[in-house]
Amino acid sequence: MRKIVLLMIICVFTIGTRGEGIRFFKGSFQDALKQAKAENKKVFVDFYTTWCGPCQLMSKNIFPDDEVGEYFNKYFVNYQINAEDKAFLPEVKRYGVAAYPNMLILDTEGNVLGRQLGATDKNGFLRFAKLALKEVLPVDQLYEKLKKDKKNQLLMQEILLEGPEYIARLSGQDHDKWEYRIERLYADYRKQMRLEDCITANDLKIFSMYHTGMEKKDEVFEFVLSHFDDYTRVIDRNEVSNFLFMLSYSRMEELAKKGDTSYEMELERVRGDLKVVYDSVMNFGEMDVYSGLKLLLDAEYYLYNKKDVEKYCLYMEKYFAGLGEGIRSQDYIGALESLYEVLGEKITPEVARQGISWLNEALKSKLQPETQMRCLLMLGDCYKASGSKEDAKKCYDQAYVISLQFNNPGLSAAVQEYVRKLEE
Repeated sequence: MRKIVLLMIICVFTIGTRGEGIRFFKGSFQDALKQAKAENKKVFVDFYTTWCGPCQLMSKNIFPDDEVGEYFNKYFVNYQINAEDKAFLPEVKRYGVAAYPNMLILDTEGNVLGRQLGATDKNGFLRFAKLALKEVLPVDQLYEKLKKDKKNQLLMQEILLEGPEYIARLSGQDHDKWEYRIERLYADYRKQMRLEDCITANDLKIFSMYHTGMEKKDEVFEFVLSHFDDYTRVIDRNEVSNFLFMLSYSRMEELAKKGDTSYEMELERVRGDLKVVYDSVMNFGEMDVYSGLKLLLDAEYYLYNKKDVEKYCLYMEKYFAGLGEGIRSQDYIGALESLYEVLGEKITPEVARQGISWLNEALKSKLQPETQMRCLLMLGDCYKASGSKEDAKKCYDQAYVISLQFNNPGLSAAVQEYVRKLEE
C-alpha cells in the first residue's frame, strides 16, 4: 500500500535549472581519451540503456543542470555509451558493466578513478566527481579527522550527509562496521545539537536520512512542524513537507497494520496542523486528501488485521474511482502487492479475479520494462489461480521476452521457471 502513496510524492531528484548542462563528446571512445589527454582533462563515461528508468532520470534532471555542466565541462571530456550497442561490447566487458546507470571517471589511459552505480541527486553526482579528482576527502578519512576533533559539528555534518552513499558501496563486515559507526555518530550529533540550532538545510537533510521513524510524541517531528515556515526559508518547501509526510504517514500506516485504531486520531491532524504538509505533497484527484487517506488506511486495517479481502477490495475500488483520471498503473500494482504480502502464495479465486482486473488496467499504460515484467508475472499467477493456464502461459512468455532485455541469464531462467511449474 505504501507504494501507492509514495508515488504521489514530488520526485526526490531536484530538477536543476535547465541550461547547457553536460556537453557529450560525439567521436569514438578512443578519440574521447585522446581529446582528454590533449586538454589535460579526465574522462566521464555514462553507461546507460534505453529502458533504464534511473538512467532517464539522470539525463532529464541532472545532466542538463547549469552547475553540473559547468563543472563537468571544465574538468572532463564527457562520453555516453549505450551498453546494448554491440559496437561498445569491448568497453562494457573491460569495465564490468552489468547494472545501470554505471558512471565512471577515467584517466586518459582508461583506468578507473571512480565509479557511481545507480542514479543520484545533483550534490551526490558532483561529490562523486570531486572524490575522483581528490578535491574532497572520502568518509573514512573524514572520520579519522573527527577522532582528533570530536566536537567538530561541521565535520560531523559532512560525514552524516555522505555516510549513506559511502555505506552503500561497502559489503560484508565493512558495511556493518560503518553502518554502526554512522548510526552512533548521528546519536552523538543529536545529543550535542539543540533543536533550536538545527534550522538549517543540512540538518533537515540529516533528519531525513536518519530520523526515519516517528514515536507517539516525537520531538524532532513536532519541532520541524512548529517551525515549518522557518525551515522553508532555508530549504525547498517540498523537502520540508516530504520529511514530515514520510514520518506522519508511516506512523499512521504502522498503526493501521497493527490494528491500532488510533491511526484515526492521527489522521485528523491532516485536516488540522498537518494540512499545510499534505496539501502540498498529495493529490487524490476528485477526493480531498483526508478522504483519500482514510480509504487507504481503512483498507489496510481490514486487510492486515481482519484478512477481510472483500472489504479491502471494496475500499480500494472506491479509492480508484475517487482518483479519476489521475489514477496510475502503480496504484493498481501496489494494491495487488499488498494482497500478496498478506496472503503469500495463497491466491484465492476471489483475489485472482480482482488481480486480473487491476493488472489489465495497469498494462494499458506504457510501463518501464522491469515494471511490465513484474506485472505480467503477477497477472500470470492470477490467471493460473483462476484455472486459465493458457492465459497464464501467454503472460509468462511475454515476461520472458522482456527479461531478455536485461542481459541477465539468471533472471531469464527464473522467469522460465514460471512456465515450467505451470506445465507440471
